Amino acid sequence: MTSNDLLGLVASYAYAIGLIALAELLRRALGVPQDLTRKLVHVGAGMWVFGVLALFDHWQWGVLPFATFIAGNYFFYRYRVFGSMDSENGTPGTVYFALAITVLFALLWRPQGPIDRAPVAVAGAMALTWGDALAALVGLSYGWHRYRVGRSTRSWEGSA
Repeated sequence: MTSNDLLGLVASYAYAIGLIALAELLRRALGVPQDLTRKLVHVGAGMWVFGVLALFDHWQWGVLPFATFIAGNYFFYRYRVFGSMDSENGTPGTVYFALAITVLFALLWRPQGPIDRAPVAVAGAMALTWGDALAALVGLSYGWHRYRVGRSTRSWEGSA
């Protein structure tokens, strides 16, 4: 582990805690709706991939924050720890998101290797980050044709 890797770990966890704290503050103090605070956390977490790429020297350490949030997000989802992230009828989407980002970067990011496919991992992460956020906003605003997936209600407009 290099000093950059250690700095990256500290910065990653501090960023995540700050992001969740900001979302909770916005929800509790200013009454920002849960749908918006959830998307703030989602987009903020997804955009952190650029911080990870800039700070870490080794991919093994760089994927660790994403990997820990698989378990952390499951705990938050299961016990509804943060109202800014999880609603009563929510899905474990935050768990799936952390899992997908972890897999993308674990398979494709090799800063010290002969072939580094970090741009492909970033492209996938941005599709997950912005695609999901925009789909939800479109679905909430224009989602007239609804369907169900498990316990979740979706709209064709948001899914498109």
